[in-house]
Amino acid sequence: MRFLEFPETTEPSDWTTWLEARVRGQLDDAAAQVAALKTAAPAETLSLWNDLGISLANARAVTGLLGAVHPDAGVRELAERLEVEVSEVTDDLFLDAEIHDRLGAVAREEIAPEAARVLDDALRDFRRSGVTLDEETRERLRSLQQRATALAQSFSRNIREGRRTTALDPADLAGLPEDYVADHPADEDGRVQVSTDYTDLHPFLAYAESREARRR
Repeated sequence: MRFLEFPETTEPSDWTTWLEARVRGQLDDAAAQVAALKTAAPAETLSLWNDLGISLANARAVTGLLGAVHPDAGVRELAERLEVEVSEVTDDLFLDAEIHDRLGAVAREEIAPEAARVLDDALRDFRRSGVTLDEETRERLRSLQQRATALAQSFSRNIREGRRTTALDPADLAGLPEDYVADHPADEDGRVQVSTDYTDLHPFLAYAESREARRR
């Protein structure tokens, strides 16, 4: 298994260059896979569909991650813009009647049960997206999906930028990894500060032993 290799630098320009190339590369792969799906034999359809899903998931994952956790505002803003592009490509895909029909033409009796489940899930998602509806309704649904993406980003941004801290007793860090504890020394009042930053909050909620501290 090959893991994702992030830039070994703190320079924002290196991160934006890497992020742009990473997402554009995945979207280019997705576009090629969509084109291939439209001419593929039925026996190749599900394999191509799987590859397409991986390409879009890879693009979506890195934009969502860096948009949430990168310390540089410029990198976060680029990640959000690219996330919108990935969302639009995905929305267009699930409103593509030709791809839907290609998947629908796969002979269920010729594939394994696991593959049939993948096929059923894909066709369900197409139907839920409105692929079988009239063009005016599909355009309305596309617009609503884009609005939902914008609202989700705004929601996350408000949480990220509306930073808050909670003062806790050092004993409340019980259960957290050693490096987390080391990064949260007690202040002059003998308290430790845990913020709502993604990298502060989520590890605390996952590992802190104190239920009361997690609630606070």
